[in-house]
Amino acid sequence: VFSLVALFFLGRATISYGKSFYHSAKTFAANVQKDLLTIEKKLKKIEKDLSNKEREHLMEEINKIHGEFIKVRDALKDADNHFDTALQNLVNKYKSFINNLIAEYRNYLNIHTNLNQDQKDELNTLIRNLGSKRDNLHPNNLPTPKELYNDISKKINGLQRFNDNQKHELTNILKTTHNNIINDIHKEIQEAINKYESAKALLIKFYQYELIFKGDINLTLRRLLNVPGHRKGDVTISSALNILKTRIVDAERSIDNKITFLKRFLN
Repeated sequence: VFSLVALFFLGRATISYGKSFYHSAKTFAANVQKDLLTIEKKLKKIEKDLSNKEREHLMEEINKIHGEFIKVRDALKDADNHFDTALQNLVNKYKSFINNLIAEYRNYLNIHTNLNQDQKDELNTLIRNLGSKRDNLHPNNLPTPKELYNDISKKINGLQRFNDNQKHELTNILKTTHNNIINDIHKEIQEAINKYESAKALLIKFYQYELIFKGDINLTLRRLLNVPGHRKGDVTISSALNILKTRIVDAERSIDNKITFLKRFLN
């Protein structure tokens, strides 16, 4: 009966994820598979000592755990895909924002023919620095929209050849260009957060099923304690279930970390 557990997992695809983060859904899925197969092997050794009712009940609970695990696995895969896509799209939006800002500042140079050569040189230096910032953007090391704005604003305020009115004009160009990308960024980041929150809810449900199964299997094993050789089985199965619990806790912590990380981009 319990050999069905092994058949359930054989040949299933693992999860791809953003390799740059704390804990991967791919690793979680692989480890849970291993843990459940370990439990299956231990249970198979005592199958002959189980009543038909016990066997059917435990099998029913294992099937529930399987179903919840698949939901969690697929939800984490979906969330990780949204996470990776959101960060890559953020890079693209930042690049578009900086390109537009560069174009606006070049237009500023063309329109304001009264600028002296020192001012032109200083603004061209700012433009080159913006291009360098654009070219060095990477999903693994992104500033938040606010951080990106503040960094550029600080450079504008640090211009030595421009008066306060001119700096105000350059800052207004920055504000307008920056505001054009904020709504799109917030929408995409919030969608990724929602995916992780949904995955977390499924993970908690999966843990609840695991707790029920753990309680029932411990009751069964206690009944078998008087059967020679089964005390060791009690220890090994309980150990495997405790390891599974640790996997779930680690996965939940990873989800919380990613949600916290993503929320930074909403500020």
